[in-house]
Amino acid sequence: MRRDSYTCNHCGHVGTLGDLELDHVVPWSWGGTDSFDNLQALCRPCNRRKGDRFEG
Repeated sequence: MRRDSYTCNHCGHVGTLGDLELDHVVPWSWGGTDSFDNLQALCRPCNRRKGDRFEG
């Protein structure tokens, strides 16, 4: 969260830990890992829209 300046990587919403979620860029179901480079901050609505897709 700190790396992404507590900002959603999709819509730019600036939030707090309660507003933001960690998301896997490459989803677990696609073989994504918990590596630093595969995680991003997303607000809850953007994370729900993204779901189990890779948008990269």
